[in-house]
Amino acid sequence: MTGQNAHRTVTANITLSLDGRVNGPGGEYDMSWIVPHAMTSASRDHMVAVTGTATTALLGRKNFEGFAGFWPAVADDDSADPRDREFSRWLNAVEKVVFSGTLTEAAWDNARLAAPTRSRRSSDCASRRAATSSCWPVPA
Repeated sequence: MTGQNAHRTVTANITLSLDGRVNGPGGEYDMSWIVPHAMTSASRDHMVAVTGTATTALLGRKNFEGFAGFWPAVADDDSADPRDREFSRWLNAVEKVVFSGTLTEAAWDNARLAAPTRSRRSSDCASRRAATSSCWPVPA
């Protein structure tokens, strides 16, 4: 995209629990609690509709690792729901930007790590930290 009027539409699909916890019986970030809800016909229809025209997926490290470990093979799984195969094909083909402070590579077709930067707020905060205690530390 180039030019002053170039823009993109951002569509968010956010999964959260009412109590703010995402730990399941398997420990930290065990998402098994959401499977019964994510595997409904309505959920599958929603994901296909939301992602159908999207050109880029923005993922954090944990979602990227979970997705990369599951979704690539679904595209060719004849026993999978057709909507899951469609979502998998989209994920395999789409540009994936991964936000992580710990990964050194994003090993999946069309995936790349976002360039690590500190926000202006974070940088301003760090430079004022010695002079005031009113600035909360922001992780880089």
